[in-house]
Amino acid sequence: MLDVVSGGVERTDKGRAHRAGLEHLTDHKTPQENIELDDRLFEAAIVGEITKFARIWTNQQCLVVPANWRKKSKFVEASTLSCERGWPVCTRSSGGSCVPHGEGVVNLSLLRVTKAKEFTPHDAYTEICGIIIQVLQRHHICGSTGFVPDSFCDGAYNVSVKGKKYAGTAQRRRALTERTISLAHASIFLSPPPEAIPAVQQFLSDLGENETVRSETHHWIGENRDRFRISEEVFCKTLTAHLRANNWPD
Repeated sequence: MLDVVSGGVERTDKGRAHRAGLEHLTDHKTPQENIELDDRLFEAAIVGEITKFARIWTNQQCLVVPANWRKKSKFVEASTLSCERGWPVCTRSSGGSCVPHGEGVVNLSLLRVTKAKEFTPHDAYTEICGIIIQVLQRHHICGSTGFVPDSFCDGAYNVSVKGKKYAGTAQRRRALTERTISLAHASIFLSPPPEAIPAVQQFLSDLGENETVRSETHHWIGENRDRFRISEEVFCKTLTAHLRANNWPD
């Protein structure tokens, strides 16, 4: 499992940490623990220990949904069935819908602590989508943002290629008296297994959600799947270099 804190973490005098100490925090064994590391770092930002970080990471195979979905009446039943199919269900603190993690999916998490009202939700989404689009450009792939109907977890801040979904984004924020903490994360779908889409659709159906997900709306399925494919190793290397070149702390 790849888990890199790209460019390190910028900490205040109150909570300095060497790179090795931070990497120790990423040594988790379950998909849920990998997801919750973002929340632990978010909480560290609330108490003033962290002001900025970028995390590039992968996860074991699972489906990830907003934590408030636990309140849905069929959640336990649908989650049990999904787990039996090889897709355990995990929860995250941000909103949206169901997203697959696992092979061929790279996750990017960006946290900033700024002055109150200085960095808007739109700014955070624009930043993380812009980074992904610029990395794709380095590999001669043209990306854009916008809705991709019938893709999973659809939204205005998808990154798409030729009208097909390439990455999805979500965000968690906390407004304090003088500061705003913004954590934006993206799941970048380089080459997930084809069964990821049916796994999402079946879980949503078992949950009773009126949401249709079609395989052909995602770039890694169909005639162009090889044309836009980048290996995880190459993509992460380019992404890390881009973050460091754009003043993420080292």
